[in-house]
Amino acid sequence: MPIFMCHACGCIENTALSNYWVHTTLEGKPGLCSACDPEIGKWHGEFPQRSAAGMLVDQSGHLWSSQESVPKHYQIMGSASQPHVSKGEEGNG
Repeated sequence: MPIFMCHACGCIENTALSNYWVHTTLEGKPGLCSACDPEIGKWHGEFPQRSAAGMLVDQSGHLWSSQESVPKHYQIMGSASQPHVSKGEEGNG
């Protein structure tokens, strides 16, 4: 289950429960959670919405918890943190 950090609000999201692949692969845009994606507009409710802060990020932008055993072919790039939201973007998440 690949998970990623929403570019707008910084929460953890599953790639299969959002338009992640369309946005990132086909459109070249950052990944958004279902709540921040204007095409969906609400949280799916499959799991609680929570922050990705403190999780590890691999070279593909997918998240790993520090308790998970990360496959050897992945390189951890750093820890996820909340994205900075400028004043004009506050209502988008």
